[in-house]
Amino acid sequence: MDILTEEQFELFISKENNNIYKFFFRILFYMGLRKGECLAIKKEDVDLNNKTISINKTYNPNYKIETLPKTVKSKRNLIMPEIIFNEMKNIISNTENDDYLFRDKIKATTLREKCQRNLKNAHIIKQIRIHDFRHSFASMCINKGVPIHIISEYMGHKDIYTTLKIYAHL
Repeated sequence: MDILTEEQFELFISKENNNIYKFFFRILFYMGLRKGECLAIKKEDVDLNNKTISINKTYNPNYKIETLPKTVKSKRNLIMPEIIFNEMKNIISNTENDDYLFRDKIKATTLREKCQRNLKNAHIIKQIRIHDFRHSFASMCINKGVPIHIISEYMGHKDIYTTLKIYAHL
């Protein structure tokens, strides 16, 4: 597992020229969502008044199916950081009714290609997978002193022991 620091991520994201992919990467990094959770977000899942996103489903692009999240605890309401909230207002205003924000606009293979190209263009020599943005989020939170139970809830882990098992080395 390789991770990006916040500084590396900002350098990485500065190399992306497609706004929808840029926003998708930002949500993965600054909210710690799984790719399928992010792909499943609909306009109706976003509450701009309370600055929250309801994570209540996941989408598998390989099989083109929508299912319940990974675990019971994976269903959660997350407060959007300001950097996400400000961009979300623009995305929502340009999305019809209850359309998916990303599912029909993001291609899994293109996402991987853009990730690798942005890393290369930013001169970041790391093997970053899409799921590593989630790990980067957890690392960033740990480094900022966020209590482990908050990180665990935000990431939708079953319990803090799951979070500790994965991230204790950080």
